[in-house]
Amino acid sequence: MTVPRVLCLATLYAIAGATSASAQEAPRIALPDGRTLEVLGLRRWTVAMMQDSLARYAPKDSLQSHACAAVLRYTLGFADAASMTFIAPDGTSRVIVAVREPQDSARVRYRLVKLDSLHPRVAWRVATDVMQRRPDIFWPAIQHYLNHDGSAAPTWRSRADSTTAAALVGFLSTRTAPNDYRTARRVIGASSNMYDRAIAALILANFPQRDEAWWALAETLREVDGLARGVAAETLDAMSRRHPRRVRWTPVASGIHAMLDGTSLYMVPTLLEVLARTQAGPADAVAFLHNGGDIVVRYLDSSEPSLASRSRALLVQLHGGDLGSSAQAWRDWITTL
Repeated sequence: MTVPRVLCLATLYAIAGATSASAQEAPRIALPDGRTLEVLGLRRWTVAMMQDSLARYAPKDSLQSHACAAVLRYTLGFADAASMTFIAPDGTSRVIVAVREPQDSARVRYRLVKLDSLHPRVAWRVATDVMQRRPDIFWPAIQHYLNHDGSAAPTWRSRADSTTAAALVGFLSTRTAPNDYRTARRVIGASSNMYDRAIAALILANFPQRDEAWWALAETLREVDGLARGVAAETLDAMSRRHPRRVRWTPVASGIHAMLDGTSLYMVPTLLEVLARTQAGPADAVAFLHNGGDIVVRYLDSSEPSLASRSRALLVQLHGGDLGSSAQAWRDWITTL
């Protein structure tokens, strides 16, 4: 299985005589280091145009820089942008760049929240302090906590680190009371403290039987940035693997529609799998795809197998049958919704 790892874009090499990419085409470029690079979502722009614009407007921030996605969004005015590197079992890698062009800004509907670190919840400091001050402990600990996959616990460098990790996991695992659920819902929905909101996402992992917990996490995926968005993605992925069941998504269908049409591009691959595992079906098709679904269909044309398979699996469930690997067949179906 390929493993997605979010990185900055590698250098985009223009193809001589490149023409405007159609809705059915994804420019694929061989990079000098042996990797391939693919751009999804281009409608009017070409790879060469992206390079030329960066050279003119952001000469110090090339597509090789670590700020590449931000450069596309905040300097060139792209409505959204994401870059993901997928590493195959044989060690080869593909850089997949997904974009929403400037003229497509109406398709991008982020959930806007204020993000700061002010006024943290005192009762949660045992967790938020670890997240803020010891990320080297926090991330491995929550990965192990969320997945419960039977693998060995992380090996810590010292007894003090082990104690810190145990306190974090102990805090999370005991937040199972109804009041814990209500507090987590309130915090993730309204708090501006990014650390508290991330911990709230983890607490909601204790309540997979509640559809409302899934809704709150899915809406968090649609945020512009922030720690909570990444933690919500990890939480939803783990919940859908460990507790695959039918979730009634109707109350947050508008946000899901926005993502399947190209909002919060970094988070879309996770959402595709979560929706499939939670048995999204034909009853959801209109709400999720009517006058939209563009990025899902574009993923069908991707050379990255995990993206194409995730998109097709969800589309098959939403349709109730398999229209095959042709992106155009799925586009034609979506126009009937």
